[in-house]
Amino acid sequence: QLEAVKQNGCVIRFIENPIVEVQLEAVKQDGDAIQFIKNPTVEMQLEAVKQSRYALRFIENPAPEVFTYLQQTH
Repeated sequence: QLEAVKQNGCVIRFIENPIVEVQLEAVKQDGDAIQFIKNPTVEMQLEAVKQSRYALRFIENPAPEVFTYLQQTH
């Protein structure tokens, strides 16, 4: 699973119950992969927006840290 998401983060949509490590790697590879993760951690949210600011649109309840990061990098 880990090797698959290292090649393409959005492959995570085909993995049933991926472990946290796989989820985190997926968003590191492709921020938009966050849309396929239920209840992403703050760390995952941050990694997603680091990859693409537009990944924010896929995060249902962004953590305050995400907005802080985006404001600092604007």
